[in-house]
Amino acid sequence: MIKENEREKLVYGETDVEREDPLGLHPSIHLKYIKIKNNLLEEEGCTYGIEIIKEEKNANKIDEEREEIGALYRSEERANEVLEILKRNKVTPVELKDVISDINYQYE
Repeated sequence: MIKENEREKLVYGETDVEREDPLGLHPSIHLKYIKIKNNLLEEEGCTYGIEIIKEEKNANKIDEEREEIGALYRSEERANEVLEILKRNKVTPVELKDVISDINYQYE
């Protein structure tokens, strides 16, 4: 868990993107799905956001890409449901905003 002022970041889950690459030309990809808990004033409760971190291992270095949406849901249960969908479908940071938009549209 990482605390930043009034925010806590918890790793919800991790997965690897498997590729057929017999020559080893493509880097391995590791995805982390982070639940962000935004602690507000006591009477306001808290909100939950999502962050995805993509790590690509290239030779001797790791390239990192990340995307975050800070406050999406008031329900931790709903945030967990969405994180599970993202993890199961191996959504990357670049796809996060579009996928969240699609998920939220379907549940309206």
